[in-house]
Amino acid sequence: MNFLYYLKHLSVLLTLLWSIVSSANFINYSENNNFNWAESYLVPNEESIEKALPIFSQTKEGVYIGVGTERSFVGAAVSNATHLLLADFDQDILIYNRMMIELFKFAKNKDEFYQIRTNFTQLADLFSHFHDSPLSNESIYNFLKRYRGTKLFSKRNWFYVEDSLKRPETSFWQNEDLYQKLHKMALENKIQVVDLDFSKENQRLKLVNAIKEKNLTISMLDLSNAWQLGYIGRKTYSALVDFLPISTDHSLYMATWLESGIFNPYHAFYLKRLIQESPFGEGQILGETAINFNRCAYVLKGHD
Repeated sequence: MNFLYYLKHLSVLLTLLWSIVSSANFINYSENNNFNWAESYLVPNEESIEKALPIFSQTKEGVYIGVGTERSFVGAAVSNATHLLLADFDQDILIYNRMMIELFKFAKNKDEFYQIRTNFTQLADLFSHFHDSPLSNESIYNFLKRYRGTKLFSKRNWFYVEDSLKRPETSFWQNEDLYQKLHKMALENKIQVVDLDFSKENQRLKLVNAIKEKNLTISMLDLSNAWQLGYIGRKTYSALVDFLPISTDHSLYMATWLESGIFNPYHAFYLKRLIQESPFGEGQILGETAINFNRCAYVLKGHD
């Protein structure tokens, strides 16, 4: 009887310990912006991320910092980054990314992940807090209910369009090596969601200090099109300067939708050299800066 009693309580203790460990983060950072866009940008609007492979191939080990959703997971999978910080201040994006991390931990391979991710009923059941489900989470479950029937959970969105199945070099849900990298990172708590408004200096500096405390450096700072007005805009230069203390000579900053002769959606810059050598300066919009994208040694371009 005593043996069964202790065995039962040991099982409970192990469950609690696993819960604590599985929810651990690799940096100490907390913030609550309590913000939502009128329309959360949950579904990426890019259909050719494989064009950025020449950029991803030049990354070194370190932290991949990205905004938004799927693009950051793809970037972390195909780059040489060892950690992933999903930094955004839209609350629905934060919840979605937390859901994805839990799925990466739960699904042992790409096929299991794909099956769950593309079956809304199975996904909702997995996170349901109304019964004893493996990943019971009320906030994620309520999020799923709100977005049921939208393109976020349709096989026709960017994440699952038929054409994406022809690009296994970037589709972690079709490439077992890429999926296993994300699966392992998630299990080792090397993927973390942070509530961050990049336009606010105090939040940027808090994040930089948290990363610095762990002796980590930037592999890639992927801000997508946030250099545009309406996002970080004219504060982009100051934002990039703030990240210099955790940058190496190989740290990259990636921006999209810059015009450089032949249209190419992906450009990256060696962050330190961009700040030190380029005409880009305080208060300027990156897309309007007189940078010769085709002739600068500190510029990396994706495939046209």
